[in-house]
Amino acid sequence: MTPFVARPRLPLIVAVGLSTVLFGGAVAAYLSLDEASRALVTGFQLWTLIFFVLFMMGVMLSVAVGYVRADDSGLTFRNGLRRHHLPWEAVAGIRYRPGDPWPFVLLDVEFAGDDHDRLMLLGIQSSDGAHAARQVADLRAVVAAHRPATPTGAGPEPG
Repeated sequence: MTPFVARPRLPLIVAVGLSTVLFGGAVAAYLSLDEASRALVTGFQLWTLIFFVLFMMGVMLSVAVGYVRADDSGLTFRNGLRRHHLPWEAVAGIRYRPGDPWPFVLLDVEFAGDDHDRLMLLGIQSSDGAHAARQVADLRAVVAAHRPATPTGAGPEPG
């Protein structure tokens, strides 16, 4: 099976663009100061500015570089700096409703923790419009093909 891979488009473009503007603006602002004003900037202040610019760039880019990958081993995805891998038995389905900023992977009851029964998939973002809808449809098809079949007569236990 060819792996399914999804990455956000528009958020990556926006993150790179805003990071460029932020970095360029900070450098331009510093260089536009006259010599006397630049001399008043302490090393600590300069490193604080550099730290915050790099931190903001990192935050923007970490959201934009998420991905979703589905292959025979299961579902692998990165949200920010954290990577997740779920075997197919853990995946109950994909939820993506109108107004959701991104889809969610619904966890099977046996794999759900006390604090969550779903995980967000930042690798597909609604800001990509029809492209995101196609990615979700393709991902749902891959999930359906890999989910273990429910034995005849088995179903959810009564509430």
